[in-house]
Amino acid sequence: MAVDVEVKLNERKLRQLQQLFASYPRALPKIMSRSVNRAATKTRTAAGRAISRILNIKAKTAKEAVSLTKANYRNWTARLHISGRRIPLIEFGGTWQRRWAGAKYRIKREGGRETAEGAFIASVGSGHRGIFRRAGESRLPIYELYGPSVGAVMVGATTMLRTLEKDAGRELEKNIDSQVKLLLEQQGRAAG
Repeated sequence: MAVDVEVKLNERKLRQLQQLFASYPRALPKIMSRSVNRAATKTRTAAGRAISRILNIKAKTAKEAVSLTKANYRNWTARLHISGRRIPLIEFGGTWQRRWAGAKYRIKREGGRETAEGAFIASVGSGHRGIFRRAGESRLPIYELYGPSVGAVMVGATTMLRTLEKDAGRELEKNIDSQVKLLLEQQGRAAG
């Protein structure tokens, strides 16, 4: 289950900027694309941190689950796509000892450890390390065990999504003001 978060500007602010830069038609696309992309990048980092506060995964793993489609001169909307791909159990602090009944892991930060009965940790030929279970009584085949996807967790965390969108909007306003100020200073230097 995937989730999308959009970073875009409200119409009133956009009209104000269009009036301000009516004599500089190339300035507005530059300001908007830069501002939206900076806000989206910061929101992606914030989303990774927020996800890692809920799930027992590293912020890097959470950030990798959030892909970013950047704005450009023609399309001033950036989109954060939170992946529906399930995360391997080893990423949830998976551990294993021979005396245990299986591999242990913890999905949520505040929850306790769970045990995957009959599972073990192994490295396969490609070097990938994971928590595996045998498909039958024989040694092979084995299959890897997965936890929930980041997208599935985010669907349940609607307040976090709203907070991310609000923060993205505030960051966008701040970036636009900064870009406008920079451009007006450059125009002043070029004219003077």
